Amino acid sequence: MSVGSKANDVISQYYSSIRECLSSRDDASIEVSLRLLCGLMSRGYNLSQFAPLVAQHVVNERDEVEILAQMLMIQLSSSDSDACLQAVNSLYTAMKSPRESRRLRAVKTLTSLNHPDLVQIIDKLLQIGMSDDSQYVRKATLIGSAKLVKLCEQKRPAVKRQLQSALGSADTIVISGAIFACEIINEVQLIVAAADKIWPIMLALDPWTQSRALHHLRSSQKSTRSVVSVLLHSQNASVVIEAAQYFMDEPEVAIQPLIRLLYSPPVISVHAFVALEKIAEKFPDLLIPYASHFLPPQQCEHAEHLAVQILGHLGPKCSPDILLRWALNCGNSFAAHYLGQNNFSEAIKELLERGNRAVAEIASHYASILAKTEAGEALLASLLELDGPRAPVVAVFSDTCRENKELGDAMIKILTEKYNELPREVKTEGALLAARMVDIGGENGGRRLLDMCLSDENQDVQKRAKILDTMVKSDNEKMRKTVWSTRPPPPPSPPVIFIPDFE
Repeated sequence: MSVGSKANDVISQYYSSIRECLSSRDDASIEVSLRLLCGLMSRGYNLSQFAPLVAQHVVNERDEVEILAQMLMIQLSSSDSDACLQAVNSLYTAMKSPRESRRLRAVKTLTSLNHPDLVQIIDKLLQIGMSDDSQYVRKATLIGSAKLVKLCEQKRPAVKRQLQSALGSADTIVISGAIFACEIINEVQLIVAAADKIWPIMLALDPWTQSRALHHLRSSQKSTRSVVSVLLHSQNASVVIEAAQYFMDEPEVAIQPLIRLLYSPPVISVHAFVALEKIAEKFPDLLIPYASHFLPPQQCEHAEHLAVQILGHLGPKCSPDILLRWALNCGNSFAAHYLGQNNFSEAIKELLERGNRAVAEIASHYASILAKTEAGEALLASLLELDGPRAPVVAVFSDTCRENKELGDAMIKILTEKYNELPREVKTEGALLAARMVDIGGENGGRRLLDMCLSDENQDVQKRAKILDTMVKSDNEKMRKTVWSTRPPPPPSPPVIFIPDFE
């Protein structure tokens, strides 16, 4: 017998034992079997053959059995319509139970069964839930009705009428379900239309509903500042951030609650940083006393990028010195990018001289851009005085030698004099500078440096020099132009800010 056949026999015996336990009247055995099926399902096994047996236990005196069976039935509902119908009939019985928890579970399971053919039946059963004595059952029914709209679009008008009625009630639990249901079917205009009803009871709503309501009512023009001011000090981060959006024109009261959230987990801190960055852009003076909160380390790279933007908005009192220290001491690339984009020439020079390799390469990119302007000529001349020179510094002269031939020759002279002391990466970058100087007809120093690279002991330097020498000696104009190919901007560029939902 093959290994595959033995494995199939073992699985068949295993399934037979589970089937026998599910058919018994021993609740403990049934619970164990259902747990085993949950484990098998998590590993990708097809368990559709067990759907009829699972459906028998969606209502059970033992809560653990009932919960497991309903969870499995939700996953198996699309594979067996007969078993799904059997489960629906059992759940209909559960909806008449005197126990609120059982009725609530029945409604949630009913509306999670993924079988379009049973939508009409489930919709009829949900009408029972709408008249239930329990607020929580009515809330679950509203949310479940909204889910049905996803399966049957014809239900939308009826569900909208239900939601309008629920939003007009004074029941905070039902209103919270109605607000969530409006989001599910993308009918948030119903929330805005009910603003007069929602604002008076806003403080009585649960935090997640407060957050949703604040988000959708921002444009209603009916907000109550006193209510929103209270919500600014909520213990729920999403409520604080949504409430802060109401004070973007007068942000003094919103700053401290947002600062407090900077020390929360990454998702929350990024939300807070986004709000504070908006404030810093319009009212930088208000955030100057809080500048120390934006220093490293931050929770994640998105938070660090936003912190750099905020410090940049705060002006000369905080920038560029704070950003320069951040780039030098922490090797923060976002700070280096910001200094370069804003043409802080002294800071760029410092980064080229003392920054780590990644930061120096970023500074080199922006120094090349700045050096091609009238204001940048002094920067280029000052770079000749730096010790070394380092490869990123040589790269600046490689990029600008066409516009500043004399300074290019001066760097060639320095490289030639110190050639034996130079590291490999400086020689490689020097070979590019030499080739470009040869191509534009500079002094003989370029040719001399390129010949020194051609005879260098390091194979990488030799190989690079040979390629460049071939290019500048070629009669093909396109090949010679390749020597002048520009470098791409150094990574990493500032990240795209993606802000996930709190839930």
